[in-house]
Amino acid sequence: MAPDTLGKSKSLRIVHVVPNFIPEGHGGLERHVSSISREMSARHDVYVIAFTNNLELIEHNTTRQGDVKVIWLQKRQNIGDMMPPECPELDARLREAITSIAPDVVHIHYLAGLSTGIVGVAKDVARAVLITLHDYASLCPGDTIDCAGKLCFSPGTRCLSCLHPSQFSRKRLMGYWRITNPAMILFSRVFGNWPMAKVIADLSTRKTVHFKALEQANVIIAPSHAIADVFIGAGLAAERVKVITHGTDKVLGVPHDRPLHNPLRFGFIGSNRLKGFELLHRAYGKIADNRTELHVFGNQYYPASSRTNSWIKKVGSVDHGRFDPDDINQVYERFDMLVAPSIWIEPFGLVALEALARGVPVIATNRGGFTECVKDGVNGLLFELGDVEELSRALRRCVEEPGLVERLKCGIGTVKSTAEQALELEELYTLCLAIDGDKTCRE
Repeated sequence: MAPDTLGKSKSLRIVHVVPNFIPEGHGGLERHVSSISREMSARHDVYVIAFTNNLELIEHNTTRQGDVKVIWLQKRQNIGDMMPPECPELDARLREAITSIAPDVVHIHYLAGLSTGIVGVAKDVARAVLITLHDYASLCPGDTIDCAGKLCFSPGTRCLSCLHPSQFSRKRLMGYWRITNPAMILFSRVFGNWPMAKVIADLSTRKTVHFKALEQANVIIAPSHAIADVFIGAGLAAERVKVITHGTDKVLGVPHDRPLHNPLRFGFIGSNRLKGFELLHRAYGKIADNRTELHVFGNQYYPASSRTNSWIKKVGSVDHGRFDPDDINQVYERFDMLVAPSIWIEPFGLVALEALARGVPVIATNRGGFTECVKDGVNGLLFELGDVEELSRALRRCVEEPGLVERLKCGIGTVKSTAEQALELEELYTLCLAIDGDKTCRE
């Protein structure tokens, strides 16, 4: 397959590699890659390589989103927490696709769920390879949440509690990146044919394998100082990490001075338990009355569906389910305040930036990437991570403190755009191409 120049003379040929993509996935990662790809395509030849089990997409192989060409490849089978980090079959499929494009730059947006071998594949073909850390999966497949649902950045012997077989199906494994106990490694070698032995062997080498792959890249991009600090603290070479915060699409035709709804509307967007809907579920239940509504978007993790259904009716919550990304402006128009109660250290928190860009203040946790765009008392309110009572008080303040929400709306300043982020990334690509491949291009 000859490289497709899309009929234009462009500067660079850029490939973004992502596990899933629109229309197969509509999460923050997919929306982010879609936005920067479209922005870059005005100046460069841009491709996205995504993975799917949709046989129709695999058969057609390619689709287009504007000037961006999307190449669909067969994804790994039986993806799960215990999946080995390397997959030679996927590496081979990716090598064929990348070789056919002959890119200058390959930008990888995820390793877990794909294969750590794809970094070496990209290095063999492209002139520069970059990786963005969108979450903590290279450290922990439970994203730093232990089997009891608690935040954990102190792995070690505590990791053993997450090895109980009953936890596997719940996908709550965490923090086994420091399991290097010689006795465990010896156990895995002696009993190598036993399934648990294979699990232990994979756990004992996970961090080493992932970090070795990450450090093959010319530069590792962190979308916030919060996630950069976690990875550097875990041993990733600081000189290879560059912080470039996300931007969001420029919003047209959305007035920031629109009046508040009556009743006051809180909004929540999220589709997995890390986004903290259960916490909001408990906090909002303490203040819900006829002065407020809660509008919920996304496929929710409910602690108990039978209780939740009755709770929704009782407190006046409206569960809208998933939404089309093209309708995102209409979604935020329903909100007076966005609530982002994540129970983990949010790597960035794109949903907060999207809300601010549309004139919607944010209530968010006081740790992680949210704190880099939400300023307490200025354009939103921050509360202690995981604290139901503090979140409840923040919600109550919005209802009972005269003029608070209006003041927070007025405190929203200029929000970084996708166009600005794309230019920062392109400048970094150019720097990586200009220097020797063995040197860091962080600076």
